[in-house]
Amino acid sequence: NEWTIKEAIYSIERAIACSRAKDQTINAVVDFSGFSMTKHSPPVEIGKQFLTTLRSHYAGQIHHIYLTDTPFSFSLLWNVFSPFVGTSTREKIKFINGARTKERELLQIYDAEEVPAWLISGGKNNRPLDVNEYLHELSFDQTFNEQIL
Repeated sequence: NEWTIKEAIYSIERAIACSRAKDQTINAVVDFSGFSMTKHSPPVEIGKQFLTTLRSHYAGQIHHIYLTDTPFSFSLLWNVFSPFVGTSTREKIKFINGARTKERELLQIYDAEEVPAWLISGGKNNRPLDVNEYLHELSFDQTFNEQIL
């Protein structure tokens, strides 16, 4: 539905506002553990709209998109959606499967303190998400793990 795209855009905008990179680019890590094509795949129209928005408005702000633990069935979904992803964006997408590969790749760009244990073994960012704090108490350019002053 429409809110799926709005929520994704809000998260992207907030990540850009919080980016510590000089060029304000962001990484996105999407974990597909437990993903089921029958239960979780978005309608094709939502996927197309999201990818078109990403390409039209955010292509220059994406450093990399890491898709982790994608199931075999995801390749079918990727074949449907990939034509809607621009070539430069497609080159930024990295598929990472397997615990060792995921740990090796992600710890090259993040400190263990920044990654939750559910994503990699030894990850230390295990603070539960408080949606009210995230949406209403933190300033837009403040990450969830920064202390509220």
